[in-house]
Amino acid sequence: QLKKQKEELEKAVEELEVKAAEYEKEATEDTKNQRLLEELNNTRLRAGLTNVEGPGITIYIDPKTSLFTPQVEDDPIQDYELLYIVNELYAAGAEAVSINDIRLIGNSSIRIAGNSIRINGERISQQERIVIKAIGNKTILEGAMGWFIPNRVKRICEVTSETKDNIKIKKASIPVNYEHIKEVQEN
Repeated sequence: QLKKQKEELEKAVEELEVKAAEYEKEATEDTKNQRLLEELNNTRLRAGLTNVEGPGITIYIDPKTSLFTPQVEDDPIQDYELLYIVNELYAAGAEAVSINDIRLIGNSSIRIAGNSIRINGERISQQERIVIKAIGNKTILEGAMGWFIPNRVKRICEVTSETKDNIKIKKASIPVNYEHIKEVQEN
């Protein structure tokens, strides 16, 4: 029921975005408006509000299931380990990052909630494959990967990666509503 509602709302948002794009296109008939639209598009890009693509790395984290490793159900990957990996990707120059196709932006959250990890409010299983995509200099990201995967993660999970010339990351799906902050007026 909730999944169907979510899909319907996402479709409605897409339709509204198409209308907004049409209005923006109509408004760019003069040079001043074109510059404003370019600035708006650049801001959306940086804020994670657009789908993006570029070179980068995809990291696959698969829980091990063997008699010789800890039981994944008893000792799964933790939120702080994903946070560490993501922070190291950003430190290595990643410009956009997603986990299981959930785009991370400035106010994203990664936390344990019961027997799963919640990213921006969406549930991902600790017992299933986790796919982290990062867009940036693929050579630097690949080189950094050797040292930023925590040892505990390597012990309980099979971690592999591949670099690609074109990785696609979807736009953020969390609302960016600010109720309490205000712009400081400089005098």
